[in-house]
Amino acid sequence: MEADDGLLVRVKPTAATLPAPGLRAVARAARDCGNGLIDLTNRANLQVRGLRHDTAGTFAATVLEHGLASADAALEEVRNVAADPLGPDDPETTFDSHAIARAIEAKLDEAQALRALPPKFGFLVDCGRTMPVPQAHADIVVRDLDGQLAIGPGGGAMLAVCRREEAPALARRLALVFLELAGPADAPPYRMRELVEKVGETAILAMAELTGRPLVSGRMDAVSVPPGNVAPGRVQPTRAAHLKLMYAPPPADSPIGRIPFAGHREGAIVAGVPRGRIDADRLAALADLSERFADATVRMTPWRALAFVPVNDDNTAAILSALADLDLITDPSDPRRHLRGPDVAPAGGAATTAETLSR
Repeated sequence: MEADDGLLVRVKPTAATLPAPGLRAVARAARDCGNGLIDLTNRANLQVRGLRHDTAGTFAATVLEHGLASADAALEEVRNVAADPLGPDDPETTFDSHAIARAIEAKLDEAQALRALPPKFGFLVDCGRTMPVPQAHADIVVRDLDGQLAIGPGGGAMLAVCRREEAPALARRLALVFLELAGPADAPPYRMRELVEKVGETAILAMAELTGRPLVSGRMDAVSVPPGNVAPGRVQPTRAAHLKLMYAPPPADSPIGRIPFAGHREGAIVAGVPRGRIDADRLAALADLSERFADATVRMTPWRALAFVPVNDDNTAAILSALADLDLITDPSDPRRHLRGPDVAPAGGAATTAETLSR
């Protein structure tokens, strides 16, 4: 996409995880090929700004070299699979969300028909217990609800219980159902929540052959209901409200700072990025910190923050001090948490883009 300051290119980490060498390479390429500014999006992606037409190819080659994108451009456009940041490192988790997210990406690769999904159509795998994803918005949701794995359409009230090994194929099935029910790509509905509003989640679950399963509330406080009984879909936000959501401050309950692991002398350190924008030099410094204090990866979150895992309690003060020196947010009471993210204005200053308005 082209904005007032040049081309915007997104880097979509698989399973919310950026290895330090890849992060360092992205930072270097952002500086050499763009204007050195990177935005964290509410889809847990990096958005590199200010590229030029003569440097975009070099940047793409760097991302591909480090395994941070697919060489298939059509697949890369729809490879929107977010996950809770801790994955298997969450000591309280029942399911490995990162393994499920990787398997969903593989299913997207296998199904050529899914290249027709809208560019913003997204999947979320949230099995986090220590650090779940707050107020998540996705088109297809896989979630651990009280020890049961469940899947369903985003924007609906109910999810269908499934086994871990079923989840990737069921996610693919729901995506294919969306394409069949949504109709022509140049007309609404553009997102799953709009389809729920149009046809009802009962129709979507039935077509995906999920209504015969136990159904649970899609909210975090899971409540079982008899198979086949589905609550009516909730009213969904308008597209204008969705655009406002894109640039809204992170949720007030999003984790920041030290997140202890119960029963362990280690935990996660979560650093917020003011307004969701960081420069290349500081991004590279975060790669260094991940190698020094954590597992040599940086975990992405949908609340414009970066997580380091696992950090031994003896190193907590040192990494928090280093993050503060980089002007990042590690105190939950920091007022910068409530700042609105930077608008991503296309060239000409319009508030919406063809990607936003069409499938």
